[in-house]
Amino acid sequence: HGHGQGCGMSEAKKHLLGGHDADYSDQQHGADGHDVVAPAAPDQQQEDRTEQREQNDLVDRHVGQVLDLLKELDLEDQTVVFFTGDNGGQDRFKSSEHPRGYFGPNVNPRNGAAFRGGKGNLYEGGLRIPFIVRWPGKVPVDTVNDSSVLSGLDFLPTLCRLTGTSYDKDQFE
Repeated sequence: HGHGQGCGMSEAKKHLLGGHDADYSDQQHGADGHDVVAPAAPDQQQEDRTEQREQNDLVDRHVGQVLDLLKELDLEDQTVVFFTGDNGGQDRFKSSEHPRGYFGPNVNPRNGAAFRGGKGNLYEGGLRIPFIVRWPGKVPVDTVNDSSVLSGLDFLPTLCRLTGTSYDKDQFE
């Protein structure tokens, strides 16, 4: 377990509300503030698949809560939201049904072909990941750009340019 536990959504909402307590109740949290996870199946592969689905559901729910809060605070039209991953798919849990692994490599959006490689290597399957931008009035809905090349190193300069903030280029480029 790991990534999804103790995400601090209530703390994020409190921050967005200017440090005031938020009216936030999520029955998915236990007494210790960590996310409640349903018991996993005894089979290790099934347990890992179940945990992956639960983590995906958790991320989906929390992203939805952030977007709802931006709307509630009337900030959605002036807020750019980036959603991305940090690596390509994994080839764990290979089987006849999933020859490249249950989680599988990322696929080419043009033709659905699986990319070579995956998490932890420098082939496209390890590097090409989804990158979603939501910025009402600036980025058209349902637009797909499959030709740009982007690195996480581009975030700071891009955000500074978008917000008109200066930064020391020698430190970051």
